[in-house]
Order: sequence, then structure tokens, then C-alpha cells
Amino acid sequence: MSAREPDPRIVAAFDTTRGRHLKTVLAGGTFRLGTGAGLVAGVGVGVAVAGLPGALVGLVAVSIVALVIAFAVASSRAKHDFWTAFAASLGMTYVGSTKLPETTPILSAGDRCSCRDWMHGTGDDGRAFGLGNYTYQTRERNADGKGYHYDDHDYTLATVEVAGADECFVRALSLRTHRRNKLTRLLGQDSVGALTMENLATESAAFDDRYDLMIEKDGDAVRVLEVFTPAFIARLAQHPLEPYFDYRSGTLVVFVPGHSNEAVEFTALLECAREIAGRFREEVDESLRATGSAAPR
Repeated sequence: MSAREPDPRIVAAFDTTRGRHLKTVLAGGTFRLGTGAGLVAGVGVGVAVAGLPGALVGLVAVSIVALVIAFAVASSRAKHDFWTAFAASLGMTYVGSTKLPETTPILSAGDRCSCRDWMHGTGDDGRAFGLGNYTYQTRERNADGKGYHYDDHDYTLATVEVAGADECFVRALSLRTHRRNKLTRLLGQDSVGALTMENLATESAAFDDRYDLMIEKDGDAVRVLEVFTPAFIARLAQHPLEPYFDYRSGTLVVFVPGHSNEAVEFTALLECAREIAGRFREEVDESLRATGSAAPR
């Protein structure tokens, strides 16, 4: 998968395109007709309630509401333009809101989930990858014990296809920081395939102090530790993103807490996911060479 940097002109273009869309909205017949009807109604109600002062209040109120609506529409269109162009600069296609398959713990967490600002593409090696903002929600009882509400858990995530790891060294692998939260605890009993997960210690105290490396119980710990070379461990231990990841069924999901609306942050996460996937593929290729097997497609 070739790495591409986003065009800085695209990153800086949001305000410009919003201004262009705002002019288009304000000049549109629908906006003028709706605003005109609103002004007539607002002035009429104002006169009926408070005479001339009421008419002025109605005029101002309707004008403000119309401008707010126009600005919101222009911002929405500019956002779509921005993400479409940004995705294209990375060799991806902008989808917007979508539903991701529940193939890993993060993608199957909670009681319901959603994904927005989603982009996807296919690398030079023919393998799929994606990028976007993801939220899973948990249903919680209200403090007064009456009724329920939903809590949001926001992440920015990247997915990369990694074929062959299941057969070569592991079916299930996850990485979390030591920040204890519901996402970490749910790995004790993996909801995907009912796999029981357990901690795996590496040879790096610094890495183990920062992360929990979780492997399926009775998995091949020796083969997994071969993936985590000293150089790879050092890279993860010092990585500024402090990334989490899940690997299941040929899909690697790398993610960080919180939503992002910054092109630079999205690009950094995608590059991080590519780097981790690349290390997985190196181990798969080495295993296949040792056995004389063909590389997975």
C-alpha cells in the first residue's frame, strides 16, 4: 500500500468552499422564497402582537434564523467537498456515514454503533483499507434508577486488510494502554467468536508498563512475540498517538480515543495502521517462505 500525503491546498480550502456555497445558497430561489415567506409571516405576527416594534423584532428574528440556516447548509456542503477531496488525495473514496462489519471487539462493542466521515480504498497491493470516526454506545441506567440513557464512546479508527495471519501466527490479538475502561475490560471475554483473551508479556518493561498486549488463550505466544521485535516494540512504546489495535479474521483495526476533524490526525493514524499491518505482513511472508507456501491474496 503506497503512502500518500494529503494535498495542503485541500486541507486549507474549507473556509473558501464554505464561502462559495454560502453565496450560492443566499442567491438561490428556494432560499429567497422561503425567507420572503418567513419575513411576511414574522412581520405580520409582530404587528399583531406589538405593532411597529413587534414588526421590527419579527423582521430581525426571521433574518437571523435564515442566515443561520444558510450558514449551516453551506458548512455541510463545504464539509462534504473537503472530505471528498481529502479522501481522493489519499487514494480513497469518501462514503460519509456507514455501518462497519462487527469483526473485532471495538467494532462489536456496546449496544449500538455508528461510523461517520468514512473513507475507503484499495492499496497498490490490492488490499482494502479505511478511515473514519466511530462511536459505540452503551445503554446505562439513569442515576435516579428510572429509565435509561446512552453513553457515547468516540474513536477515530483505521482498518487494513491483513491476509494470512490467522494461519501463520494468531487468530486474535489486541493492544490497549493501561487506562482501564470498559473497552479494556470487555476483552476478558471477547464478544467476537467467544474467544477468551489473556495478557502476554514482552521482553520490554517500558512497553509492558504502557500497554496490555492481549492474545487468545492457548494461542501461539512464541510466534506472536516474534512479531514484536525490539525495533517494533520501541516504535509502539514511543508512538505519539498511543494507538490501540484489534486483529481478527484478516482485519486490523487501529484506533485512538476521540473523534478527529483534522486531516493531519487522520493521515497520521492511517500511516500508523499501515506500519503495524506491514509488520504483520512481514511475519506472514517469513512464515510462508519457511513452509514454501504461496502468499495469500
